[in-house]
Amino acid sequence: MEFIRKNISYLVVLFGLGALLYSFNIHNNLFWDDVDWILNNPSVHAFNWANIKYIFTHDALAGVGLASNYYRPFLFLTFLGNYVISDSSPVLYHVVSNLIHIGNGILIFYLLSRWLSNKRIAFLVALIFIIHPLQTEAVSYISGRGDSLSIFFILIGIISFLWFRTRSNYLGAYIISGLAMVLGILS
Repeated sequence: MEFIRKNISYLVVLFGLGALLYSFNIHNNLFWDDVDWILNNPSVHAFNWANIKYIFTHDALAGVGLASNYYRPFLFLTFLGNYVISDSSPVLYHVVSNLIHIGNGILIFYLLSRWLSNKRIAFLVALIFIIHPLQTEAVSYISGRGDSLSIFFILIGIISFLWFRTRSNYLGAYIISGLAMVLGILS
């Protein structure tokens, strides 16, 4: 909480610019892989044990009768959550992807501000991460959410490891950061 209080202006700018920049994708349709991975995939259309089991025991395209070398069950759980709440309306899918990306920028700012003595440099790096056009495909293209989601969990893993380690809780550091890394891999 102290970090938020001390850096509120930086955080507001990061969140505000990220939200403004990616607000233009909110009403984009689901397209290309989104059609197979979400719209035509019945395993992400209802929250039940059979679908969760299917998601964790099959590859990414098995739901539409195709074969794939992608195994991303946690990513497909996020699609399932989106579909259960908003069906095929693209708005919530884009909002979730946008928030994950903005969250990544904020986590980068947090991590770098802890490592560097200059918060302005940490802010600038996080801002470049958020606004750089290279990120557009991973954020605007719903099937690209796996990239942002895996980065999110990797950053959470690093931050939690460092947090627990500074408190001499090595078991907690390994468990929480290990769990975050597994979720990142499954994304």
